Amino acid sequence: MADPAPWQQGTLHYDALDAPVRYTVTLEPHHRDWLFALELPAERPAGAVINGEWQLFAQRPVDQVRRYAMSSHLRYRQSHDDPRRFAAALALPTEAAPRTRRLASELRAQTRSDAAVVRKAIAHFQNEPFYYTREPPLLFDDPVDEFLFDTQRGFCEHYASGFVVMMRAAGVPARVVTGYQGGELNPLGDYLIVRQSDAHAWAEVWLDGQGWVRVDPTAAVPPERILAPQQLARARGVPVLTLEAGWLRRAWHRSRLAFDSANHFWKQWVVGYSEQRQKNLFERLGLPDVSLEDLARVTAAALAVVVLVLSLTVLVRPHLAKRDPVLRAWARFVHKLTKKGLQPDNAEGPLDLAQRARVALPNAAGAIARITSLYIGLRYRRELTADQRQRDLDELCHAVRTFRP
Repeated sequence: MADPAPWQQGTLHYDALDAPVRYTVTLEPHHRDWLFALELPAERPAGAVINGEWQLFAQRPVDQVRRYAMSSHLRYRQSHDDPRRFAAALALPTEAAPRTRRLASELRAQTRSDAAVVRKAIAHFQNEPFYYTREPPLLFDDPVDEFLFDTQRGFCEHYASGFVVMMRAAGVPARVVTGYQGGELNPLGDYLIVRQSDAHAWAEVWLDGQGWVRVDPTAAVPPERILAPQQLARARGVPVLTLEAGWLRRAWHRSRLAFDSANHFWKQWVVGYSEQRQKNLFERLGLPDVSLEDLARVTAAALAVVVLVLSLTVLVRPHLAKRDPVLRAWARFVHKLTKKGLQPDNAEGPLDLAQRARVALPNAAGAIARITSLYIGLRYRRELTADQRQRDLDELCHAVRTFRP
């Protein structure tokens, strides 16, 4: 591996361990000053600042659709940090969470390595009867102790905060991090949709020699202990409206993707163009005397054509997908996981599904990782030669065919 490339901005510093990933963000108006990027941002858009926690902020609230180019490092090492942040990452209220403090002391007594303490805490979530649910019971006087020892039911914020308190009590600097996990790839426009429903909370711990390391205690909960809202509703006798017919559910989902793709096209090519830029475009096309009314009519006609093309794509694409050997192999692999109770979520990407499958099927973890790696390479690595692509495809098909979860 080449020596890490340093990155410096003011007092902020990290060592980049890979080349930056370049991408474009289209941000819906949310009337706050937050800007979003992959971790860790290697630059800042015009009119933005980066704070000490590597967060991007606009200089004014985002009150309209905003598009900006970004680059980020997905692998990095932060070798030092502000000592004041270490102190804050160890702070706890004096009287809070006595049972959690005792558990943390027991974990610390079993090992002197911070990394080992982290592993033991994650094993605690795996081995104890914790459940994931979006409708947890209420917590009162001491929420961390009540969650970790009494209810043991919660969503990501419960797990992240409980884990961080446990780590701080064990003397490991830790903090809660919020952001977004996953998203949905829209194949009609070849872009990733990140919705508010993808919001997530996890944790970071400081480990010597590694810096801040991401830990997601929610992911430690086995799949069979994830309680979906529909399960809770049925248990309470509440009628649940679902699209039971598979073809109807798929058609509805494709229609949503088509609409989102048309909306994305509108924002990218129309909303992003000022009146003057639109006029300049028409002048380059040899139409210098186009009025605003003409612009509106042309824009409406262009949008109608886009919607028509996308609608036709919705009808045609499933047949194309059936002829794609990579998608066909992956679908067969997912079908085998589904038979083991690992039903993929619509917003769950291949890496997240593979992570969940490796936890649920530890004996098949190696095969799951290899199949996922081959699939991602065939789908997203554009530098593959034809021979390498064919070899990887043959290996993927063989690995899926012989996969026995």
